[in-house]
Amino acid sequence: MSGRFAADERVNERQLAEQLGVSTAPIKEALLQLEAEGLVETLSRRGVIIRFNANWAEETILARAALESMIARLAAKRLKTDAVEGLEKTVNQMRIASSNAAADDLITLNEMFHDQIHAAFDCGIWPG
Repeated sequence: MSGRFAADERVNERQLAEQLGVSTAPIKEALLQLEAEGLVETLSRRGVIIRFNANWAEETILARAALESMIARLAAKRLKTDAVEGLEKTVNQMRIASSNAAADDLITLNEMFHDQIHAAFDCGIWPG
C-alpha cells in the first residue's frame, strides 16, 4: 500500500522474492492473503495482478476511521494506567519520527498506536 505497484500491474513472484531477499514461500503466502482481501488477483498462467486502487484505499480509510473512532471512545473508558503510559510513549516516538521525516518509522509507530488502542478495547471479536 506504499504505492510501489500500480493498479493492474503484473507482479512476478520470483522477482519480488529476490528483491526482498526471501524465498518464494512467504511471497506466495502473502499474495494469498492479499488475494483474500481483494488487493490482488491471481490469473491462471498470467501471474498476479494488482487490484488495489485509490478509490478502494479511500473507502477503506473512511470505513476504518469510523470504526477506529468508536473503538477509541470505548477503549478510553477501559484504559488502565500502563496502557495510557504506553500510548503516550508511542505518541512521543511518533512526534520524533515526524520531525525527522522518518516516514517508515511513522507508519510502524502508527500501526503500533492502533494496536495498543485495540488491546485496550479488550474485545474478543476485534483483532488487535
